[in-house]
Amino acid sequence: MWRALLCMFININKNVGNKNLCSLPKIAIFSNTFGPKDAMGKHLHLIKKVFPQAEIFLERGNEDPGIPAHTFYFARRYPHLALYMLEWKLGKRLKFLEWMFKPFQKLAFYLEARKFSRYDVVWAQWGLYHNAIHLLPALRACSCLRSSAGRRALKQKCPKIIFDYHGVTPPDQIMSRGKRLIAEKTIAVTQEGANCADLCLVRSHFMERELRNYGKPRKIIFNPLPFLPIKSEILPLREKYHLENKKILLYVGRISEHKNLAVVIGALQKIEKKDVCFAVVGNDRHLSLAAEKERLIDLSRKLKVQDQMIFTGEVSEAELFSWYKICNLFVMPSLHEGFCWPLVDAMAYGAPILATREGAIPETVGNAALFFDAKNPSDLSAKLIQILDNQELRGQLARLGKEKAKEYSWEKYKNILLNAVEELLNC
Repeated sequence: MWRALLCMFININKNVGNKNLCSLPKIAIFSNTFGPKDAMGKHLHLIKKVFPQAEIFLERGNEDPGIPAHTFYFARRYPHLALYMLEWKLGKRLKFLEWMFKPFQKLAFYLEARKFSRYDVVWAQWGLYHNAIHLLPALRACSCLRSSAGRRALKQKCPKIIFDYHGVTPPDQIMSRGKRLIAEKTIAVTQEGANCADLCLVRSHFMERELRNYGKPRKIIFNPLPFLPIKSEILPLREKYHLENKKILLYVGRISEHKNLAVVIGALQKIEKKDVCFAVVGNDRHLSLAAEKERLIDLSRKLKVQDQMIFTGEVSEAELFSWYKICNLFVMPSLHEGFCWPLVDAMAYGAPILATREGAIPETVGNAALFFDAKNPSDLSAKLIQILDNQELRGQLARLGKEKAKEYSWEKYKNILLNAVEELLNC
């Protein structure tokens, strides 16, 4: 049944080159964890939608019970590979233990490489350090030997490797000591994955340049993430949060340091408009995110704008859709973005956008946004007044955004993935 479905989905001839996609290629996908509402988790969902036969192997837990996955895959087999998690908690490198465990690490990944030689494709998601990165050079280097007739060994071709790069937050933009350490470690071994891969996937040309700075990838394919419409009615959020007659600035995303939300709080104080509120919608559950949220709350109290702040935490799709539809302005103050999926949603739902020029943001929105200096609250406050007091400008940005969002279609995304895997298996 899967064979017929995939053949119909891919729409290719039954015999192409030496490989045949209609025979359902065996795909193993590695990731750090699986969160259904973060960009990497949503991307993993989409890959499973295109390749339903793919198996997922996670370094840590699975936050989406609807998708089966092998959780804590390496740590259960080789507990010493969980060393980096201890380093994360302590906020410092344990170099002596790293040196001591290194021979065991090489042996562990050599053994795992032999197991994964039965797959056609090994696909590594990369944006935060996880041990599967060390599997890639082991797959590339090892000769996968299988016994064919007792003593005679048959040399097998190793699986094709896809390195799916999501970007890494620069360590100097991270205040948490543990997270900064992991970001440094992630960047240090990015070259290892990029150089071993047969194919690298990126979301933006900014991300491509960043990856080329870290390594020497053989081939890079540019595949932006698509807009996925939410079917829902607009919920009465203004009544729920007492926002009648208020102008709403909206931010959607994680509450982390590099998102630079403090600059918006500073601008709120400067514009001195009590009818403007700032709604922050996104994950604040993890320890470092909760700490950043508390820092922002303290700052808002210090600047006496705490009554204009709303922190919703993670919300349902229906509520997220409603925030996009009722907001007067979507604000993205981030200092680093490899793509920024919420910008695509904001454009598609008709929210005018005010954003920084950092990372891939200008590339993602094109001319469908007004830009401000990421580190200048005065510039942001001036742009806020300009856009909130000008209905015609907001309408123009909304129209340009809807037009730009058409470039991020599901069909385009799906076809790029299918063609990339087809070409990879046929080369």
